[in-house]
Amino acid sequence: MAVENLEISLSELNFDTLAKDGDKSKLNLEVVNQRLGELTSVAGKLVDPLLLYEICPVCVKDGRYLFNAGDEIFSLDIDDGLSELTPAREVVVGLITLGSAIEGEIRKYNSKNQLLASYLLSEISISMMGQLIAKTKKMIMDLARQRDCCVSLVHIPGSTPGLSLSIQPFILGVLKGENKGIAVNQHMMIEPFYSVTFLVGIGTAYNNHDLYPKCPGCSRAKSCAWRNL
Repeated sequence: MAVENLEISLSELNFDTLAKDGDKSKLNLEVVNQRLGELTSVAGKLVDPLLLYEICPVCVKDGRYLFNAGDEIFSLDIDDGLSELTPAREVVVGLITLGSAIEGEIRKYNSKNQLLASYLLSEISISMMGQLIAKTKKMIMDLARQRDCCVSLVHIPGSTPGLSLSIQPFILGVLKGENKGIAVNQHMMIEPFYSVTFLVGIGTAYNNHDLYPKCPGCSRAKSCAWRNL
């Protein structure tokens, strides 16, 4: 299992979606921009950006999808929304996180009813996640090219049709997430909050030369980092 400490370029964070046209009249943009700069600096000191991933050779046996993760073998039912991964030679099982400190800072501002600061920190965190996803996409595509392969669509638990959040414990098990302070709560959501899990198939049976998510009709399609970076 690989762990990469990713770097975030604060000067390249994208805030194009920060205020929609209909909201701009309600905000003092000068105040917002000043606060945004201050909080971006704060966020840069709080986050601990990590990418955890395992490149698992895979096979199908008796209706189960087997993942070879080092010296362990994990299995899932093919009917768990994984049918489009069955042609893969390997599956990248991954998790991206900002760590828990930024989430704690947002809660602190909420508790003090400082809602603008809380909102801006949340938007900064989303932009940071977008940057990390872009780096992860490049890494996966480089892996595929090295193998002279293409990739499946990105499978995201809870977003990809048929792929339930119930597989989150499987992903954390493969990645030994508990060793990095990552957990799954009773609602099958990853904690820390600013985290995302994914699976991507790599193999010669695919014809995708870029990574796109398998989540049609998503309300966030225009701002999705998997889709637009």
